[in-house]
Amino acid sequence: MNNIPALTLAQQRFSLINLSAEIRIVDNLEVADVLAGKKDEISLYKRTEGQLWMERYIETLPINSKPKEVIKKFLVDPNTHTYDAIAFSPLTTPNTTLNYWTGPTTKPKQGNWKVIRSFLYEVICDEDQALYDYFIQFLAHMLKQPEEKPGISIVMLSNSGCGKGTVFQLLNAIWSKTTLEVADINHVIGTFNAALEKNYVICMDESLFKGDKASMERLKSAITEPTIRVEQKYQPSRTINSYHRFFAASNSEHFANIPIDDRRFVFIRVSDRKQQDLNYFNIIHKAINDSSVIGAMVYDLFTMDLTKFNVRRRPFTKEHLKQRLQSLDGFERFWFEVLETGKFRSKSEGLYGSLYDSEWDDSIFLPTQTIINCYTYYDKNATRYEPIQTQKVAAVLTRICPSAKSSRVKNTSGKQERGYQLPNINAARKEFELAIKSPINWQSDTTEIPTDLFNEDYDVDHYCDLMRECQ
Repeated sequence: MNNIPALTLAQQRFSLINLSAEIRIVDNLEVADVLAGKKDEISLYKRTEGQLWMERYIETLPINSKPKEVIKKFLVDPNTHTYDAIAFSPLTTPNTTLNYWTGPTTKPKQGNWKVIRSFLYEVICDEDQALYDYFIQFLAHMLKQPEEKPGISIVMLSNSGCGKGTVFQLLNAIWSKTTLEVADINHVIGTFNAALEKNYVICMDESLFKGDKASMERLKSAITEPTIRVEQKYQPSRTINSYHRFFAASNSEHFANIPIDDRRFVFIRVSDRKQQDLNYFNIIHKAINDSSVIGAMVYDLFTMDLTKFNVRRRPFTKEHLKQRLQSLDGFERFWFEVLETGKFRSKSEGLYGSLYDSEWDDSIFLPTQTIINCYTYYDKNATRYEPIQTQKVAAVLTRICPSAKSSRVKNTSGKQERGYQLPNINAARKEFELAIKSPINWQSDTTEIPTDLFNEDYDVDHYCDLMRECQ
């Protein structure tokens, strides 16, 4: 080392980085520790702090030198390595880009992973073959095509102790250096989200969005957008390309308010058949911690043929329908209840009763005020902030029941009443299905998707779009 100039040693240890016309100093040892999974983040030192850090390093060298002069040369010498961008990318980047990407840490090797395969099929996917096939191919796609962001997030729902967290452990076993588990969603969509710059698999545990539309919008953006803005405390902000894969788990029945046109989430209702079965999960955890078992899984995933797999064509599960229906609010929620029961209910003469006790088999006329009365009886908070405007009711009704026609009819006293001529209930239900893009089995005691729709070639969103065009 005595024969190596102090400037050369300083250039081996430190680099410059230029972000948004702001030059900082980088410690290359910190970069190596991050890539090795030993450190979560590096410091982008401002000139004053960086030069002090460099001076302390140079003072430790067994070389006679003047640290301040060495640093002065370091800052202007063309041989000093300079980064002009930060990335987290599986694609090849130039050496002027500080790329944090680290691939899977498990080495593929032929073997047996039947224990994990059975766990994913029987417990996580509840023996739903189409869902299992998608889930497995989704994992294979993560390994083989990390540069193709799917724009899909997998959400697992169940009571505690059913195995959701075990899936996170499985993901961490494969991507041990780039898996991040968070309980606070702000680490993903909040002000300081630098962890996204160094993690590929984002596991959100109990990160609920119910009633928080703003956070849900930011999460949707993170799932689908090709870039993410990274904010780090005391560091320059920057934009990186996003290749992240998002997973979520919740014990809540309602994960979040899911819009009717959602195509970002795959909802999985995890089976409770092994809930709190400690012996069973000890076996699963032992398999996950066995490098030969995980290696066998990774080997099979790497060799899986994905030529016919479209990662964006996700299965539409019963749980997805449930989340959509639970996310309905206002007049849409009221209308769904009307279609489920086949009844319009309001408060009349101090008594709660049904306006129509017979089956809703034919077209019926209802005054606008009657519809509003039924709505306010159903939702006591409907008029909490402002009166219900007939124009708003008309706008929603036109969208969810387009064949409802505005008309006037003479009432029993001979006066004209404004209202709507509604179609029969079967037609109204069909139109509602098209509006929320969710086929529903109305004959079931528990509203669900008809079982014949569970087909790997069936795209429920595309189906509803075509039906709408044919009307």
